[in-house]
This record gives sequence, C-alpha cells and structure tokens, in this order.
Amino acid sequence: MLGRKNLWYRYDLGDDWWHKISLLKATQQEVQNFKGFPICLDAVGKGPPENVGGPWGYQDFCDAIDDKKHPKYRSYRQWLGLDMKTPYELENAAIDPINQLVKAYFHSREWSRGTRQSFEEGWVEFFESRE
Repeated sequence: MLGRKNLWYRYDLGDDWWHKISLLKATQQEVQNFKGFPICLDAVGKGPPENVGGPWGYQDFCDAIDDKKHPKYRSYRQWLGLDMKTPYELENAAIDPINQLVKAYFHSREWSRGTRQSFEEGWVEFFESRE
C-alpha cells in the first residue's frame, strides 16, 4: 500500500481523547480481494480502559499496571479482572477482536442501509480514484 489519508476521531468529549485513523491506498489486488466491509490492518498499543480518567489517568494506569511496587497496581488489575502475574503488554493490540467488532458494527442496524450501500459502492471507487 502506498499513500495515506489521515482522519482524526474525537472520542469521549469530557476526557478529550483523539485517535488518528489512517486510510491507506489499496493495491489493485487488495481492491479485487475486498470482502465488503472495512478492516483494521494495524494498530499501535491497547486502547485505554473506559473511565480511566482521560490522558492523565491513563498515564497513571500505564505507570502502574505492570509495576508490582506501584501503590495502584493491585487496584487497577482487579478493576480489569486481571490476575497479578500476567503482563498487561500495553504495546500489543489484537487485530482480530478489532475486526470482529468492525464487522459486527458494519452488519448492525446502527450502520444504516444508505451508509452501508454508499460505503460498498464508494470504497472501490475511493481507492481506484487515487491510482
């Protein structure tokens, strides 16, 4: 894939989370193999847990989650239902669960027929127009 168009997505207006989403130009083979719904190809790091307290709370969480000497280590791990031994691995993002959620959303009622149809018709056109 070559070329990229970036979008910024603002989530949880109270905590002011910003996510960068990159749309990459597909190769001709990728366009031909398109499965009819969007997919995530790569992600960097796990997403912050809900209600962690914004960027500042998330930094505190990151400092504590794998540091057994940190005063909040036990409470954060209990909050997430984690055992006290398995590393949390902040940098590892699991792509399959992300794509399962995207696919489920794409096939849900929340994704309106008009949006789905426009996406299906426009996706190939979007990439072909950038060659």
